[in-house]
Amino acid sequence: MYALLHEVAAGIPGRTLITCRHETIHAGDRIGLIGPNGCGKTTLMEKIASEQEGVTLYTDPVYVPQLHDESKPESGGETTKRLLRKAFRREGGLLLLDEPTTYLDTDGLEWLEEQLRSFNGAVLVISHDRAFLDAVCTKIWSVEDGEIHAMAGTYSTYKQEKEKKNLAHRRSYETQQQEKAKLERAVRMKEQRAEAVTSTKNVSRSEAKITGAKPYFAKKQKKMQQSGRAMKQRLEKLDTVEKPFEERPLQMTLPGSEKRRSGPAVRLEKSTAEAGGRTLWTSEAMSFSYGEHVAVTGPNGSGKTTFLQRLYEGIDIDVPAWLRFGRSVQDVRALETGGTMLEYVMAESIQPEETVRTVLARLGFRGERVYVPAAELSGGEKRKVSFAALFVSGCNALLLDEPTTFLDLEAVEALEGLIQEYPGLIFLVSHDRRFVERTADVVLDIRNGSLSVVEEADAPEDERLLLETRLSDVVSRLSTEPSPELEEEFQKLLKKKKQLET
Repeated sequence: MYALLHEVAAGIPGRTLITCRHETIHAGDRIGLIGPNGCGKTTLMEKIASEQEGVTLYTDPVYVPQLHDESKPESGGETTKRLLRKAFRREGGLLLLDEPTTYLDTDGLEWLEEQLRSFNGAVLVISHDRAFLDAVCTKIWSVEDGEIHAMAGTYSTYKQEKEKKNLAHRRSYETQQQEKAKLERAVRMKEQRAEAVTSTKNVSRSEAKITGAKPYFAKKQKKMQQSGRAMKQRLEKLDTVEKPFEERPLQMTLPGSEKRRSGPAVRLEKSTAEAGGRTLWTSEAMSFSYGEHVAVTGPNGSGKTTFLQRLYEGIDIDVPAWLRFGRSVQDVRALETGGTMLEYVMAESIQPEETVRTVLARLGFRGERVYVPAAELSGGEKRKVSFAALFVSGCNALLLDEPTTFLDLEAVEALEGLIQEYPGLIFLVSHDRRFVERTADVVLDIRNGSLSVVEEADAPEDERLLLETRLSDVVSRLSTEPSPELEEEFQKLLKKKKQLET
């Protein structure tokens, strides 16, 4: 055993963020620590590294913290690899890695995965890269409601189990709602029958006196009222199951969408990109249609961001007058000028407020949260709001440069869903392999100084399995309780399934 965690609480002064009841770390463990931004993952890792209260270490750990300072001449990727190489010089022991994948390109990620697989020790790693977690991890520690929940397997295993729990929750809610409706109907019927029993208008006074009809009816009414009260008590004691969140379908009409069939939306001329006196890449002429989602991949420093910048500035490209580019920004200080997040997004939106609220809800801002002042949001939250503002703006061609950086897993997957449903043209740069697989129709790769279209990868198997599980559940529910909402969900899932199979 390398580490024992027993009744560990980590947080900030005056507030506990995360607790771990009892977990152990053994030789050979590859543990992925996941959870929302701000839930205390880094705080817990720091507590383990310094063997604070509740932590018992049986080896000296090596801790590689998350890289934040990008002001140094050395790039983030180079700095990360240098720190990791130093950590791997040690044979065995416990490695604690906080977001080591943030600045690594695909080659760097594959190098890190190989190093971790062959490392003769144990690893606890914080990461939001799903392909990385699948390639490396044998266990997942997830932070849910402030507590560590451990399970064996990869991230995909965790997602499948979570999906099963979500389906079970949905079924429990539906069963509870059916039971509630049944009891409410029964209570109404008892009350109506009790009211009807009191009516003796068809019985004369003399007849009622002789036969004792009124006492009879009164007794019967009392019995029915008692039965009704008993049902009301059952209704009050009925277990409350929280209503699961249901994604509302996204309906957007963008300027120029009616012209998507009138030929290529973007034509790139044969060109050469240079920076600092050196050639970054050369490309042949190519074209892209409106509605395509194009990923740009390649090593760090190969010229991916330069490619997006050239598109934005109109260098060596031909676009129709109706196409308008919009680009994501890393600097989110514009959100600190005042106003709520809803006001900030609505200021540039051409979409109705209902659509804006749907987009914000998908990104985790639901109900009254949209009225939170934008300046009070965390860095990751500001990035999500900034993306939402671009998404609903008057632009119909988006340029996204590393949109998943510093987002937690839930936010990344929400972003994926929105991009998949976006009807306009998208060019995106990302080192997140799973994100690219799930959002891109076309992949442009920069390799050895050449920019060219490559064959995109198939959708990962775990996505197919999750989709099949959801389809099976919806079909089962449709057979017993058909509804327009279920039919809409079925058609949406069926469409996704067909897209994966083509």
